[in-house]
Amino acid sequence: MSRFPGLCVLTCWSFLAFLSLGCPIPASAADDQDDIEGQVERSMMFTQHARIDPKTGFRIPINDKIDIATPADIVTGIQAAFEAIDRGIWFGLEFDYSLFQIASGVNPDLVTGDTEGLMTEFDRYDILFTFDYDIPLGDHLPDVEKSGFDFYSPVFTFGLGLGAAIINAAETDAARETRKFDPEYAFLARPTVGFRFPFHENMGLFAQASYDFVPEFQMEGVLRQTDEKVEIGSTKVDISCFNFFFGLSFTF
Repeated sequence: MSRFPGLCVLTCWSFLAFLSLGCPIPASAADDQDDIEGQVERSMMFTQHARIDPKTGFRIPINDKIDIATPADIVTGIQAAFEAIDRGIWFGLEFDYSLFQIASGVNPDLVTGDTEGLMTEFDRYDILFTFDYDIPLGDHLPDVEKSGFDFYSPVFTFGLGLGAAIINAAETDAARETRKFDPEYAFLARPTVGFRFPFHENMGLFAQASYDFVPEFQMEGVLRQTDEKVEIGSTKVDISCFNFFFGLSFTF
């Protein structure tokens, strides 16, 4: 019986020694802690930026009844985006305006003619939510000792925009006497590829090519005498087109 107190004391001291050494952390838990520390470090190093891209360019409809739109016809737009999640990932909002002319020689007959033949021109407004991803093609920085502009390495970029196209058509003289076009709203999807050429920390040039997919739609309007809603034209209108934009980019 006299041995039990000594055994208890020895056991207690052994337990305290074990606690003083600390419990070993399993390898998986240590790895998780390293990953968390790495993520925190990367997030602290990542600085968000904003970007504004005013632009102009050329728009080539796949519908041969519509003329190509150029800067002389008023092709303009602007995109505002911010860098989120990680470097090179951009989310933004884009707005474009273009004035399209109807090609000459399109049949303007009210009953059997193409719908485009009942228009002289139309305004097109595009609004899109955009996603873009930048891939730098090098690591060159401007030489501060060199006079004039010294370009950074170019940046390849690709992305996708989803939104709506709004069409506001002007009637021909013959159609205007009896009918008036309503504004039309259509779904718009725009995949984009391009290059950026930064020549300053906050400025650069860019050029991009894209394709606008817009499902064909039937133009509608009203009869001027009765204000009755009617379909105008005998064919659906296709305003899908290829775009070639260029402009100056500002990054903050």
